[in-house]
Amino acid sequence: RRALGLPATVIDWGLWKSWSDAQPQMKAGGLEPMPNEVAIRMLPALLSPDAAVQTVVAGADWARLADAYRMRAAVKVLDHLVNAPGDSADLDAVAAPAWGTVLGEPVTGTSHE
Repeated sequence: RRALGLPATVIDWGLWKSWSDAQPQMKAGGLEPMPNEVAIRMLPALLSPDAAVQTVVAGADWARLADAYRMRAAVKVLDHLVNAPGDSADLDAVAAPAWGTVLGEPVTGTSHE
């Protein structure tokens, strides 16, 4: 669509806090509930003409998500987000979602509960 000059936007949403019934199972797999106000604040940037065609918006414990994904698939698409098992790197540095950052820019007026 974009090649034809038409709008094209795909947003792959992670777990919103308001989806409370899905939280226990999703959290066990590494997805963290994202504060609704953070997700909503992202919409203008995601829908701008300069935005990527496809964007993932998710809060995650990346190490746990990568482990869960490895159990389900042979393709290791999340390996670049965390070090391979056995590495001595501190995975706590990537474990918490960065609620204060949106598209690389600080978000003001939000807090993670």
